[in-house]
Amino acid sequence: MNFKFITLTTTCLLIGYSMEPAAGELDIKPSISTSLIRSQNDSETFAESDASILSIEPSIRTSYKSKRLVGNLSLDHNQIQSDTTTGNQNNSFTNYQYSGDISLVEKILSLKLAGGQSYRSILSSQYFVNDPYLGADGLSKTRNNSASVSLTVPSRKYFRLELNGGMSNVKSDKTTGTNLGLNNNNQFLETRFYQGDEFTQLSWDFNSSYQNTDRSINDNLTSRVIDGEIGFGLFSNIRAVLQGRTEENELANADELSINNLNYDSFGVGLSWFASKNRTITVTYNQSEKSDQEEETFIGLDLNWHFTSRTSIQANYGKRFFGDSGSFSLIHNTKHLRTRMSYNEQLTTSSRLITSLEDQGVFVCPAGSFSFSECFQPSSPSYELEPGQQFSNLLAQIPELSEQIILRKSLNASFGLSGRRITSALSFAHSNIEYLETDRIQKNNIATLTNSLQAGRRTKLNLTISYALIDEESTGTETKTISSSLGISRELGRNMSTNLDFRYLDRSSNNPNPSAINFSNADLTDRRLTLEFVYDF
Repeated sequence: MNFKFITLTTTCLLIGYSMEPAAGELDIKPSISTSLIRSQNDSETFAESDASILSIEPSIRTSYKSKRLVGNLSLDHNQIQSDTTTGNQNNSFTNYQYSGDISLVEKILSLKLAGGQSYRSILSSQYFVNDPYLGADGLSKTRNNSASVSLTVPSRKYFRLELNGGMSNVKSDKTTGTNLGLNNNNQFLETRFYQGDEFTQLSWDFNSSYQNTDRSINDNLTSRVIDGEIGFGLFSNIRAVLQGRTEENELANADELSINNLNYDSFGVGLSWFASKNRTITVTYNQSEKSDQEEETFIGLDLNWHFTSRTSIQANYGKRFFGDSGSFSLIHNTKHLRTRMSYNEQLTTSSRLITSLEDQGVFVCPAGSFSFSECFQPSSPSYELEPGQQFSNLLAQIPELSEQIILRKSLNASFGLSGRRITSALSFAHSNIEYLETDRIQKNNIATLTNSLQAGRRTKLNLTISYALIDEESTGTETKTISSSLGISRELGRNMSTNLDFRYLDRSSNNPNPSAINFSNADLTDRRLTLEFVYDF
């Protein structure tokens, strides 16, 4: 992270702190865990390996909440000593995550800071495999820091204006296919200008976004999108609609890489059924323009429909530079069942994905934790997070660490079921990724089923089954990984608990090139028994 960025974020924090009128609520939760692990992995290509592992992991979670400042920090350090068939090893891994939201001018101007350090798998094919105890060489230390400012013009009769801008930095030690790491800077600016409540027969909504990524190895990527809609009331709930959209994605070496034109313009007219603010359907007839291609026409659809306060659907269909395009979002809540589904398409990079949020899911977990035993399903679908909490779908997707520009089409689904004694979560993710600079296509399918049974007042039984299928279409390589774990957790006292867990992992690959087989893609079976003691101070 460069000096200017650190200076800016520090200055903003001091300003926010100096504006704090009174002391807030500070919560500090330190803990330490000690784990004894017995691991055995077999491979047809490599020799069998046994390991006895001792892990000591102190951690601390802090949160602060006041009228103007909300923030949290989670930090853990894992010290590992391994006695393996090839010798003794000592490793350490430090992870942290922080976030802060400072209200500079109440409900008008705010500052958000976020970032962290973690160890991510370099390859998607190593999903569920690489961790500090197995395949640690395939992990890359990754750091990200971001700062953004949001401005909302106070509610107006005639118009409303929202602005959001910021920057981020992402660094990693290694990337796919090279020991050179990421060191990318991102800048973004988003604006929205729309009508106020005074207008009933006239509406407008204009949005613009700018995003620039300074890549340390390859050329910069700059993306600009402007879209707008104007509606005129005709009769009853029917409106005439004018729409327009322009998208530009600039890459300096696009011609050298034979990348197709990444720009696209379209405009259209249509009708909108405006049943209420949260119930609209718009159908338009559009004409598009793209250089070196003939003009084409298409039918566009926009749907925003809230059936009830617990169920809603948003959908969009149109065209972009790569052809047919769409997005979809479904939210459904009942007392015991929560459902989230979403589909989107984006031209992006690894550094943009790391600093942006994926599907947030239906469970509430401590910030920086993805352990199902620490999560819960909130009683209300409108639950507001407390300091130190985050929404999670319990599926920590890790994009492949790469400098390349990708066209990513992703579908995410998360289902949560909560009963008196049983809690279950099912998460699914499918992504089709085109690496535009190397003409490579990768398809990822990942699913996780997690169950927890409250067997007694102090005892829980946990079962997790995970599946990952990574298909590299360009090489014909398909990697399948299945991981299942069964465990029991028990509170031993007010501050102490213990966990006993057995994990079985099986990975298989049909790599058509025998000379390219290595530990990261060879068939592998791993068995792991873990006994953990946790003490909360």
